[in-house]
Amino acid sequence: MYLDNFSDAGVRALWEKAAALGLIIELHIGPNYAAQTRDLITAFPETTVLIDHLGEPAYGTIPEYAEVLALADFPNVVMKLSGLDHIAGDAPLYLSVRRFVRQVADAFGPARLAWGVGSPAWVRTHLSDWPEADVTHVLGGNLVRLLRWPEAL
Repeated sequence: MYLDNFSDAGVRALWEKAAALGLIIELHIGPNYAAQTRDLITAFPETTVLIDHLGEPAYGTIPEYAEVLALADFPNVVMKLSGLDHIAGDAPLYLSVRRFVRQVADAFGPARLAWGVGSPAWVRTHLSDWPEADVTHVLGGNLVRLLRWPEAL
């Protein structure tokens, strides 16, 4: 069941518990929810927030998606590079949305992006002018760090 809004007391209680446990909050939201999440992200700056599927750009308006991009202002927000098949049909590289993906990638930067699904070839294609070390962070290094996995994995 989807929530009507993020000001619900139960949502705040969930964020409080996640913060106390040091958990990551993963948001599978559309752009229409981005502005609502701002208050919670502000209230819990120590909690990492992972936005799934590029914030589902197909489910909102351009002004609403601007609110998704504005979440890049928060250092604890990470964008998951996934769900390209939700906005483009030219798999496997999704070249039709390359400029869009770059705008998102540039907003969040290499330390706050995490590849989520599909071939790493599309990530390498979309970020082809980034240094290899930055692309490596996006392709797994950032998740290793966020999930506190041992480097040996």
